[in-house]
Order: sequence, then C-alpha cells, then structure tokens
Amino acid sequence: MTRNSKPRKQYRPRQVLCEPATFSLSPDAARNLAVKDRVTIDRVLTGAGVRDDLHGVEMIAIAQIRMVRDALARPAAHRADAGELSAALGRLESAIAPAIHAIGERLASTGLIECLPDERAALADLADIAEATLTALPRRLVLDCYRACVADPVLRLEVMA
Repeated sequence: MTRNSKPRKQYRPRQVLCEPATFSLSPDAARNLAVKDRVTIDRVLTGAGVRDDLHGVEMIAIAQIRMVRDALARPAAHRADAGELSAALGRLESAIAPAIHAIGERLASTGLIECLPDERAALADLADIAEATLTALPRRLVLDCYRACVADPVLRLEVMA
C-alpha cells in the first residue's frame, strides 16, 4: 500500500469573469484608459493607424454613446449636468459617428486611413468627450456600459449605419 491511500480529487477549475482588457475599477486604470483612447484616436488622426485602430475608435464612440444614453436614463446614478450630457450625445450622433463611418468607407475603398478637416475636428471632440465622461461619471456606471458594449454588438449596427 502507498503512503497516501486517499483518492485524488478531480480538478474542477472555477470560471473566471474577465473585464475588457483596457478597463478595471482602479483610478490608475481609468487614467490609462483615457491615455489609450487618446493614442488610438491620434493614430487615426495622423494617418499612421491601421484597421484595428479605426475599429478601436469605433468602439470608443459606441461606448461613449451608450454611456451618455445610460447616464441620461439614470440621472440619480451621477451628478453630471444633463445639458452637457445631451450636448455630448448630439455631437456624438450627428458628427462623430458619421465621420468614423466616412473614414471606414474611405479605408475600404482606398486602403488608407485619411481624415478630412471636419472629420479631424470630430475625432478630436471624441477624445475630449471620452475623457470628460470618464471623469464626470461614476466608475460603476462606466463599467456597466463597457460590459454592455462588449456583450451586445447590436448597438454597433444601430449607431454606425
């Protein structure tokens, strides 16, 4: 008989729920997220970006649209000004989303990422809006919106079409 006659237990790993790669609940991670967003947008603005950078900018815009919509729907969850949030939502839907769509179409036809002056202004506004919403809204609301964007790709078709 062996030294240890106790039968071995079967290994059952626990399921690990992972957050998106660029987000967690620490303040340092929120600052890093703002820097990553800005770097991705700058790559598209300078023309040095690739298709993945444009998809990253698209994801930033979708997350911001969803975040502002959720913040307007739940005014008790934050202390941000509703007027500023509705102005940001109007800018996101009227100028930024069409600019990203136009850049994507241009990338599909020419193979290059090129921005017209009005598209440059819209993407610069996207960087400012993203940074402002990350500082104005509570981290719990931001986390819920990022989870919803990762889990629900239907908004992408609705907003960017």
